[in-house]
Amino acid sequence: MPTDASGSTWRAPSECFFNIRLYVSQYGQLDVVLDRSMVQTSSAILLMDFEYSATPVLRATADSPLAKTGDAESRQVIRESTYALLNSKACAIVDAVPAGLTTGA
Repeated sequence: MPTDASGSTWRAPSECFFNIRLYVSQYGQLDVVLDRSMVQTSSAILLMDFEYSATPVLRATADSPLAKTGDAESRQVIRESTYALLNSKACAIVDAVPAGLTTGA
């Protein structure tokens, strides 16, 4: 397979599907990360800047023993955290995207 100057392999355009890594616009550069959890029938694309997000801890990690069964020792690990968006302008949604761009059809 052919490679570029950085050593990355590339394929002919007819063989590329969902292979976008970087989007460059007048507002700057965006890394593109595909998420298999996104609904594929959706006509929207979610944009997020992870530099403005955090996962604050609600309850610190705690480790406690559970009942013993024979020679086996069981433990329970509990941690509570959440997801926080630190700036409301650090995310966006692009709606009404043509189906061929979001489903590969």
